[in-house]
Amino acid sequence: MSISSPLEQPDLFVRFPARSKMLDAYLGDIPQMLKLCRWEQALARAMTLPHVAVALSNENLHSSGLAYRKWCREWVRPALEDAVYDGWSRRAMRCDDERVEQVPFAALRTLRMGRWERSVRVHLSIESSPQPEYRALVDTCRTLMSATLRWYMQTGRQHQTVQVNLGRLGVLH
Repeated sequence: MSISSPLEQPDLFVRFPARSKMLDAYLGDIPQMLKLCRWEQALARAMTLPHVAVALSNENLHSSGLAYRKWCREWVRPALEDAVYDGWSRRAMRCDDERVEQVPFAALRTLRMGRWERSVRVHLSIESSPQPEYRALVDTCRTLMSATLRWYMQTGRQHQTVQVNLGRLGVLH
């Protein structure tokens, strides 16, 4: 399965209007981690993005492996095999039963902490090409970031449950 590399595309810096500061901060940490060569930490954060999007869309802030896969089928471009999405989901939630609905507590706690961030610029590029052994990891991070931004811009920012949940997370102490 070959994915065209965003590393080959010039200037992937992207600015989007009217987004959630919490989501921007959460996303903005991933390129910073990549820049600092914190590869596994960046990948772990990126793999939680579909669970965060699914949980924000659910009144009880729940996500599951099945919901993760469904979200990825809709938003990840280019489309990948379900086995890839299932592997990402299991790694992100650390659970083997994909039918069990859970609250992705760690991801939502990290998302909530982003409410204190000032302005954040989300960009999908890093300043230098990673070592060859990390290119697939960087591509996965970019793919999931792009899918999340696309989801939020096309659905999340108008979705009442998403906005209510972001508001709830923003006022929790």
